[in-house]
Amino acid sequence: MRRNVNRNVSNAGKMHPDKNKDPEAGDNFVKINEAYETLGDTEKRAQYDNFGTTSGQAQQQHAQRRDFFGGGFDGFSFHFGGRQTTSSVQKYRMTLGSYENHILPESDRKPYLIYAYADFCFQCMQMEVMWERIVADLQELGLGMGTVHAQLDPGLTRKLKISTVPSILAVVSGRVTWYDEGAVSVQKLRDFVRSVFPSDLVTPITYMESAEAFLSGWRDNHVRMLFFATRERPTQRLLAAAFAHRHRVTAGYVNMQLRESEALRLRYRVPHGKESLLMFNEETKDPVAYVTMYKLSRSALDEVINANQFLILPRLSSQGMFNQLCPYDSMSTHKRLCVVLLTKNTRDHDVHRASFRQFAGRHSNENDRVTYTYIYEEPQKRFVDAITRGKGITNESGNALKVAILWRNDRRRVQYDWLPDGWAGHEQAENGQRLVKKLDLMLRSRNYLPYTAELPNELTDEHMRPLFSRILLRLSDWRTAVWDKITSVDMTTLFTFATTIAFVLLVGYISATSAYNEGDKRRTATNKAPPQQTNQRSKGVRTIMLLVNGASRDVLLQHFARIVHRHSNNDAYIFAFMDVEHHLGWFRDVLRETANFPQNLDKISAQNCAGTVLAINGPRRYYTVYYPRRWRHQHSKRSVMTQMLGFVDTDSSDESEAFDDCCVQPDLVLRHFDAWMDRLYEGSLKRYRVERWPVPTS
Repeated sequence: MRRNVNRNVSNAGKMHPDKNKDPEAGDNFVKINEAYETLGDTEKRAQYDNFGTTSGQAQQQHAQRRDFFGGGFDGFSFHFGGRQTTSSVQKYRMTLGSYENHILPESDRKPYLIYAYADFCFQCMQMEVMWERIVADLQELGLGMGTVHAQLDPGLTRKLKISTVPSILAVVSGRVTWYDEGAVSVQKLRDFVRSVFPSDLVTPITYMESAEAFLSGWRDNHVRMLFFATRERPTQRLLAAAFAHRHRVTAGYVNMQLRESEALRLRYRVPHGKESLLMFNEETKDPVAYVTMYKLSRSALDEVINANQFLILPRLSSQGMFNQLCPYDSMSTHKRLCVVLLTKNTRDHDVHRASFRQFAGRHSNENDRVTYTYIYEEPQKRFVDAITRGKGITNESGNALKVAILWRNDRRRVQYDWLPDGWAGHEQAENGQRLVKKLDLMLRSRNYLPYTAELPNELTDEHMRPLFSRILLRLSDWRTAVWDKITSVDMTTLFTFATTIAFVLLVGYISATSAYNEGDKRRTATNKAPPQQTNQRSKGVRTIMLLVNGASRDVLLQHFARIVHRHSNNDAYIFAFMDVEHHLGWFRDVLRETANFPQNLDKISAQNCAGTVLAINGPRRYYTVYYPRRWRHQHSKRSVMTQMLGFVDTDSSDESEAFDDCCVQPDLVLRHFDAWMDRLYEGSLKRYRVERWPVPTS
């Protein structure tokens, strides 16, 4: 297919029916266009690769197959067997490419109403009658329209999130709005079209005071228009025109049925019973343009608005405004000049702008190659710095503002020159003479201008919504998209998905609870281990048991728990504590099974044993011991076993005082316990074996 297209590219122009009288020229031209469209559309190209046809070819073949059912049903469009007659449904049918490349950008100037349909659809047959009637209204309003065949255009169907047919939706400024009023009627569709326009698009005007406040708002760089009619609400023709020109014009509406608006009607000599449009610029006393008719058509409204869409001295407030007022032209023989007064948004420069505006009003019609504008330095600082090179907007004297004369010979680059001595606020005559001479010389010259600057990519849009409003709008779009996605999913699928999520959460909760309970069993602070449990563990598990007494229990357990917390996930250890005051006899028996003490073990006290830690392996009958006094007094002169254990009472006041300090400060008692645990992991501690574990007694 690609080879066929490349071979016929040079013949495409020759195949046009207007240039070629061959009867087959029209068919060949259509085939070439179909080939180009297929190569430019990913889905159509894939469809051609898989099936050898495109959606357009498939539709033609589909129509040929349906000719069998024609005959007496030619006047109907059933979408399931009758011959398809040419109607607005086929005329305005869209593809994904046309939607993305044309309709989405154009929806910023005019709303699009879209009708989604399919074959074998009885409701579509009923809807099509009303669609034909609403199409006539849309054409009169100058709005856009389109249709989507949900079966033949699956990509566009997914893009618009169409889940059922028939469906009606509107695209306004790239946002999709669905018709959800239930039963469809022509009047409901008209109301739906009205509802897609922004609610603040047209300002209602009733009193003279409100009109004066409305007209004096031209400092936002928008022309004002007043529409007079004897209707309660603005006509949809006015809404459509106001929406298309909202970036340049602000619209107001006067209902002449209200008695309060009579003074306003008389002030501007508006006839009763007719529709009138008045355009205002900076001069608010009298309109700059006036048109009245019994019914102002959309084309008449556009004609008047387009002719008066700029103020006498407009401001470069956005990139779009800059492109319209100062279009680029690379031909030096008829270069277009843009005269820009550089100002700040302060009252001190009002007098400069006022005198420059008066000059522009007198000379703006003398040469259509010259446009007079001004700019605010604060929001457009990048633009101003590019042409002033950071030297500011005032002349060296400081009494006059700089005036730049621009020639855009490229989209990004501009050549320019300066008005000598700038523009002083109170010297309009002298300023004007210098500017006229300068412009006349530049227009007659074919030379390039002396200075060149590269402009920023975009001028700051001074009419952009506030940041908070844009965030809310984006959140609203996301909410709508999520809700549309949820509602478009089949209920069975949605229920299955929700059930799966609930099951996963339930399993996770049960697993977390079980892990917590298992860890809780190993938690030191809450496990009191009777001695008989130590020999009931499996062979690979050791019980790390802290000996406490009543006086030291709470403080020792808290410190002990903090130390062993990092070891609590190790299944080879179980952490516990034992009240040595209740089980002191068992502890003595363990020591007797370990070695023959020369001392009397009956003198062992619970106070001296507090803080001792035993690492017991019950089935293998051995244990390892941590005793804080042994770690603090490495050079004691006792016997080896007594030096290691030190359980016997002593009359040493120093030792008693040292232990008392440990009881007061438990971190001293267990200071070296963390290092002892590391050695226990390494297996470098001495193990003391017992012949048998004593029977516990309280």
